[in-house]
Amino acid sequence: MTEKDDYWQEVTPKHRDQLDLELIKQLNEQYLLADDFSPDNFSYEDTENTEYTTIPEHRKNWIKLIGFVTVLIFTAFMLANWLEPFRLPSIDFIGKSLELAQNQEIKDLQQAVVAINLPGRRGTGFNIDSSGLIITNYHVVKDGSAIEVVFFQDKIFVGKIIHVFPEIDLAIINIQGENLPFVELANESLFNIGDLVLIIGNPLGLSRVIKEGEIIGEHLLRGWDEPVLMIRGPIYSGSSGSPVFNEAGRVVAIIFASLTIQRENAPDELIGLAVPINKLAEQLQPKSFPPMMDTNH
Repeated sequence: MTEKDDYWQEVTPKHRDQLDLELIKQLNEQYLLADDFSPDNFSYEDTENTEYTTIPEHRKNWIKLIGFVTVLIFTAFMLANWLEPFRLPSIDFIGKSLELAQNQEIKDLQQAVVAINLPGRRGTGFNIDSSGLIITNYHVVKDGSAIEVVFFQDKIFVGKIIHVFPEIDLAIINIQGENLPFVELANESLFNIGDLVLIIGNPLGLSRVIKEGEIIGEHLLRGWDEPVLMIRGPIYSGSSGSPVFNEAGRVVAIIFASLTIQRENAPDELIGLAVPINKLAEQLQPKSFPPMMDTNH
């Protein structure tokens, strides 16, 4: 893969909440917009013989309050329309993560997932050896000299890059540790469309969030020789390097990017892109590396 094909290196999720456009349309039909405040839009009554009545002070206060609330609501709708591109994504997945973490087997997987911190960058990785061997994305650690690897309960190590595979956006980091939690790699990235998976990562500055996903197909990227997996699920910034687990609790793929599928009359759909684990196995055949695990056990 050439340098010019690195368009996918930065994860740029675009998923965001949708405005209630129908409600705004109804409001616009019922009330005058700012552009409609012209003399022709108002009717005038004969005021020469109008009898004026003094309004009690307490009623004046209520009128002021009602006017203030009306202006506040109108301003909120106007700002919602203007700020729509900057809205944060839904965080419903956080509650689901807490629910999934009640399962001890899933919680054990969670402890082997790490945060990868560099100046100005943050991503995800996962450990595959008790002494410390971390897999993450190449674009997360590219040109990095001070790599901080943070385990569960904020146990921090300094990492050193020992292998890089830019063509599949993967890298391996070594740390000096012992008795560290680790996960196992699947023997092959065998999957069927519709298979359910778990993704554990550090999206949006959060730590070790557990997300459910569904394999929906494959996608051939420009500059790649073979397709990558497409996974429907909440894949946000910081998820790069997240392990994708099958039902047996073994890593079948690694998240490296996302794309947004835009649909008419429906919310945008966020799709994660993942490198099948067998692509890493192919690259590591000549090198010393822990044996791949059999998915049948």
